[in-house]
Amino acid sequence: MSAPSFRTKTGACHIYEDRLVLTRTGPRGQLADRMVSAPTRRAAPGRSPRRILGLYLALAGYCAWVGVRTLRMPGGARTVLGGAILLLAAWLLYNVVRSRDLTADMEIPVADIREITAHPARRPATRPYLTVHYGAPGGRAVRRLILLPGLAQGGGPDDLSIAMGMLRQAGLPVRSAV
Repeated sequence: MSAPSFRTKTGACHIYEDRLVLTRTGPRGQLADRMVSAPTRRAAPGRSPRRILGLYLALAGYCAWVGVRTLRMPGGARTVLGGAILLLAAWLLYNVVRSRDLTADMEIPVADIREITAHPARRPATRPYLTVHYGAPGGRAVRRLILLPGLAQGGGPDDLSIAMGMLRQAGLPVRSAV
């Protein structure tokens, strides 16, 4: 008998008795794997989205530089534009700092899971996702985001409830964020 599974943005999440296993398939999965994996393509625990966060940090620095340069130019509209660009830089930096405890582990031991929080989509801006709170080796608390398919991928409003039902049926602590 195969393990119950549900679709994710980049593949599938399989629910085994002792662990959750995330697989990546298709073009999105391959791209995500390249962004997260080390050049050796090892599948070791502790995979991290550092490359993606590094890109956000570089973009925040560039926005701050452009914002300061725009603020220094004369003109009322440029002051507003410079302020908006600086706000964008601050928002990007805030999100990088907030994402420090994220991980990209492909296997999560069920025994380490403290809680799973389900976040519904806010159409048309976001897609539904799950946040898995668990303890990493060394006792450090980390989070793993599991994004569910969006409308463009054929996903619908029922995907989140299906995933929540499967996780609850496996005996995992799932709660809704709303």
